[in-house]
Amino acid sequence: MPASNDSALVLAGQLRTLSDAALAELLTAREIRGTGIRDFFDLADALLDPAAIQHALGRLDRSTLATLAALGELGPVTEADAATHLTTLGADAALLPDRLATAERLALLTQHLGRWVVPASVAEQLQLWPSLGLPSLHELVSLSAPAALSPVSGVDVKFTDHVASENAFQTTTSIAELIATLDLESARELARGGIALPDSKRLAAAMGVDLDRVSGLLDIASRAGLVALDSGRWMPAEASRTWMVDSSGERWALLATAWLERLPVDIRTILRERAHAVWGERLEEYVAWLFPAGDDWMRDRVRVYTRDAELLGITADNVPSTPGAALLASGADAAATAMAALFPPEVAQVYLQHDLSIVSPGPLAPPIDARLRTMADVEGRALASIYRVSTASLSRAMAAGETESSIREFLGGCRGIAGVVAAIRCRVLCRAAVAGPRRRNGRHRAARGRVGAGCVRRALAGAPGRTAGLGARPRKSRRRRHGERGASGVRTRPCAGRNGARAADARDRTRRRAHRRLLHRCAHGMELPSARPDCGLAQGPRRRQPGGAERLCRACRGRARSLRALGTGVAMTPCRPPRPG
Repeated sequence: MPASNDSALVLAGQLRTLSDAALAELLTAREIRGTGIRDFFDLADALLDPAAIQHALGRLDRSTLATLAALGELGPVTEADAATHLTTLGADAALLPDRLATAERLALLTQHLGRWVVPASVAEQLQLWPSLGLPSLHELVSLSAPAALSPVSGVDVKFTDHVASENAFQTTTSIAELIATLDLESARELARGGIALPDSKRLAAAMGVDLDRVSGLLDIASRAGLVALDSGRWMPAEASRTWMVDSSGERWALLATAWLERLPVDIRTILRERAHAVWGERLEEYVAWLFPAGDDWMRDRVRVYTRDAELLGITADNVPSTPGAALLASGADAAATAMAALFPPEVAQVYLQHDLSIVSPGPLAPPIDARLRTMADVEGRALASIYRVSTASLSRAMAAGETESSIREFLGGCRGIAGVVAAIRCRVLCRAAVAGPRRRNGRHRAARGRVGAGCVRRALAGAPGRTAGLGARPRKSRRRRHGERGASGVRTRPCAGRNGARAADARDRTRRRAHRRLLHRCAHGMELPSARPDCGLAQGPRRRQPGGAERLCRACRGRARSLRALGTGVAMTPCRPPRPG
């Protein structure tokens, strides 16, 4: 059933007045696809489609739905008249401006000449609700809410806090391992959603959790802004650098605050008023009453919220912990203080053993842990963590900016666990382990004022990803002769004729230009080009690609500009005849 021409016309005029940010937010919230949409009139028709309207109504709470149904019966009405009518029906009109603004942001309500108008398609869809098994206007107003939560009785608070602190500490530690692993190699997102299986197994092994818990931990980190999806790959966000060196209590506070901010306002209010009540089936019943058209979408969201609350230690077996109650009642600062008191104390001293393994007797302070990860690999992660210094880890540290003296100074501060002789031996081993990567690293790295063509040539041959931004390929050791067999067993042929010689000369000129650029960058201390994503190296900052909502917004804006340039676009007149009904 297509939308009426008047409703689509008024809505198209309202869409044209929105800013790009507001329009992109609307398209994202309504989940509108850009197929077949050329201008604002096509977009208005898509928004007023009955299936799209029902989808949007399922995201609204009971009070907003009652407001829309009441205004749909009245027709164009002012805000004062709408408040009077809702009071007559027995509904609460205290938060009427907020409800009108919510419906207007979703394009379910328009404002014309100072009056609020419910589009005909929206009013007709609400009138069909009783036939679909959904509440009518009278039931939306008169049906009272069920008991949301039941009070806690006979539960040991110390036991609840103990279980909650263990879950919170494990989740915080796992997300730290997730960020560190993604910093080394990103994870691929599948087109149908979810992480690719090889990457999921790699992340699960690094975090020490089951495979089915990877997606939940990734959701928590993404909600807190610590990881982000860029061109189909999950990577650490800029905020993760600060988070990795924060204390354990501050780390947990950021994750818990992000969880609280994503809660619907009504559910957050209920939980705040009853912070010492048991969650569970009563909470799901209340949510089903609050969102009558939410169906499985809202129930799944509640399950995700309760699951994340268990992982973050906000609840334990559906019972709010002391930090969880403080989070709901007083905010993140009070909750962080309460949770930090339950976490095991952090240590700032580690032990260096004979085999260059480093043992932390407790949770290592995050700044020391972040520094140690640059020059050692994590072998075991728990209350007592184990790190391993190796040639590869030291080479990685030197590539990141560490020097031989800084590594020796840091490792020299570690305590030996086997006396003075063991400490001397460990220092000798450290010196030998550092000297090898230093010699090899110096061959391939060009310092300021000390650049040679052989150094650059070896660097290009050893790291093809570093020359991706220069447009060059690594130089081969020698050219194969005519008839020589390659690695695949196929005989090669020389470049034939003048075209082949020209192509070879062009490649040589490109390679020489790349060498000169790299020499110039190294000599002046400039940053080297970023690597390609398929080289397994970290990427530099890239320009963010516009999403589907932004592309659709630009298409509608461009169509409107074209019509104005042609002189055929009138502000409130359709540029095409209405679709046949």
